[in-house]
Amino acid sequence: MKFIHAARALWLGVIAATAAKLRTNDGEATVKEMSTGSRPRTVALGFHGEYHRKVFWEQSPAAPPKCSDYFQSADNIHKNIVKPLQDAGVEVRIYFHSNFGACPQMDSRLVGLFGTNLRNHTFTARLPQIVDSYLRVVRMIADDIGQDDDAAIVLLRFDAQYKKTITSLNIDWDKIHFAFRDKQWNWDHCRMTSDLFHILPRQYVDPFLQAVEWSGDNTKSAGYCNHGGNPHFVYEPLSKSVGVGKLAFIEQGFLSSRPPQEMSPEEMQQATPSQFIEISRACSTTTEC
Repeated sequence: MKFIHAARALWLGVIAATAAKLRTNDGEATVKEMSTGSRPRTVALGFHGEYHRKVFWEQSPAAPPKCSDYFQSADNIHKNIVKPLQDAGVEVRIYFHSNFGACPQMDSRLVGLFGTNLRNHTFTARLPQIVDSYLRVVRMIADDIGQDDDAAIVLLRFDAQYKKTITSLNIDWDKIHFAFRDKQWNWDHCRMTSDLFHILPRQYVDPFLQAVEWSGDNTKSAGYCNHGGNPHFVYEPLSKSVGVGKLAFIEQGFLSSRPPQEMSPEEMQQATPSQFIEISRACSTTTEC
């Protein structure tokens, strides 16, 4: 009996030691340990969309504005995306396309926040469709990394915040990843997915660009599935070009990036709040112009 207890204690000790090795200082596993597929040597972070936008969505003049504001999300993105990758030994390169801000000083502040990791960027006037910014930044990255198959692309929005670090996710770096499926009706009828976060192996850049162009083409709309110039519809063409086996989701189920307090009871029946990513509508308290 003593031998059995001693053996059991030894085995539990081995399990504990092994688990400890699979943890970083903050208690989360590294990219190499938590991921499958080939860990990329380089990760290109591509930001797209408006980095600063203030909109009064409510009819009441007393209602506060809602913003797309990178300055409110920068610390969260650095903590959960940039630093964990760097701590795992990955070279992080940053690229972005965005609209001009309210003044040149604000644009300069954005560039300065990215520091030496910023490889390339461009500001333009507002483009006609949401997909246009995706296309600009992916092409920018592809031109820089060339045919480097040890590189992966992560596409992000300026106004998204993360509840988990990228290195705590079970990512297969050989697959294209979406954050999650859209509301159940949207997924069942249109194969709509979240457009907030994508992981893209270098070898799938061309089919991904083609899928984004197809998703943004309003002539491809059918019935309820109104494309509206956005990238929510890339899953269908990608499933045909690279195959369903090369597509994956960070979270399973039918989810929403909206915080629970902003979701109606009807929305809650079709989707639940994501435990990974959330849109921040907070506005900066300081002005640059």
